Amino acid sequence: MNSESKEWFREWFDTEHYHRLYAHRNEQEAQPFLERLVERLNLPKGSHVLDLACGRGRHARILHALGYRVTGLDLSARNIAYCKVQETEGLQFVQGDMRLLPYQELFDAVLLLFTSFGYFSDVENALVIDKVHKSLKPGGWFVLDFFNAHLLKNLSLQNITKKLSGHLYQIHKFLTPTHICKEILVDNTSRYLEKVRLYYDLDLRNLLQERGFSICYEAGDYHLEPYQRNLSPRYIALSQKQG
Repeated sequence: MNSESKEWFREWFDTEHYHRLYAHRNEQEAQPFLERLVERLNLPKGSHVLDLACGRGRHARILHALGYRVTGLDLSARNIAYCKVQETEGLQFVQGDMRLLPYQELFDAVLLLFTSFGYFSDVENALVIDKVHKSLKPGGWFVLDFFNAHLLKNLSLQNITKKLSGHLYQIHKFLTPTHICKEILVDNTSRYLEKVRLYYDLDLRNLLQERGFSICYEAGDYHLEPYQRNLSPRYIALSQKQG
């Protein structure tokens, strides 16, 4: 893959290498976070939840087991094929682009977790928030989970080497004025890129509020402790659709 590819995510998230590198992000890690989250939202059982950028469905499966109707949507055909065999009543998976969400006031909550935002141009990123707003019922919840960009400002160049399942991964992480980037070289032959917009807390607040959301709580980690700009690893906004 050309590391300058505009839509880097189309290929990278469709590879086994991506899932191998992030295998530690599993159900055991996600379960306590989601239990805390639905309790914090006071989300009634049976509510319809959209797991946006669902990957291989770990959050969707847990939410369904907790008593919710769940739709998982992801761009990756391979991810959705993996999830489809696990569909059951109240749990379905759809291949789609978050910039093109077709739903109108269908969901009680939309979750966009694990930094699955900021992949596009600023205009398209804002469009995603607009589409989420249209997808929610009035008063519906939107949970946006992003990294805390304030902690990355002094990030030095990082080079990491890992060997997993017989493959050599050389990872180079760096900052530009507008993005955090990660280049992944696999077995010295295949090169992939992650490139995510550096949105700071004020940027995200403005994006949400300008598009009809009221921010009810800001968490700084998966324990849902209050967000602290200079300390928290995450910026997790719990907001409600107004109107």
